[in-house]
Amino acid sequence: MECVVRPCRAEDCVEVVRMIKELAEFEKLPDQVQINDQGHTVVGYGLYFFTYSTWKGRNIYMEDLYVMPEFRGKGIGKKLMSKIAEIGVENRCTQMKFVVLDWNQAAIDFYQGQGAVDLTAAEGWHFFHFEGDALEQLAQASDVATSPNSPPRAGERTQESWLPAPTPLPEPGREPRSPGSQPQLPSQSRGENPGVLPPTPLL
Repeated sequence: MECVVRPCRAEDCVEVVRMIKELAEFEKLPDQVQINDQGHTVVGYGLYFFTYSTWKGRNIYMEDLYVMPEFRGKGIGKKLMSKIAEIGVENRCTQMKFVVLDWNQAAIDFYQGQGAVDLTAAEGWHFFHFEGDALEQLAQASDVATSPNSPPRAGERTQESWLPAPTPLPEPGREPRSPGSQPQLPSQSRGENPGVLPPTPLL
């Protein structure tokens, strides 16, 4: 089957939202999606953004990779993933990172077959996040712990902590200028309506 991978346009957002919901259903987390959609023309998408590793430098992160069930096994997923990798290489990224659910063995086998390394198994890394109340409480704790108006006690040495400024993200084919994410591409089946992605996804 022949398909086309291209940059997404604003009018593609409806189809991308539809597939995001389909992906959430597949991952058994449909209640996590709180956006609406209509229509049906896109057959797959990939969503990515740029990030940074203090050890390896600039990275590209693949947030989503999804192909509708009836279009799987035709090379569309690999084509989307390859395009994300191409964008990463063009922007001097050293790694492409992503996560996979532990029960999705088909996806794990697919990625490993392409040369991906399971960092949890190989190096023991675990993926964490803060969300909702936990994130708010953590942010509030920062204000309490580092009050700028509290003078040091007698004999107490002051210490400074700092965060590095964000590294500017590059535009395709250019040197980095300012932080941001790169739009991604959609895939479409010839003879069908084009499958497109919204900014930062690939189809």
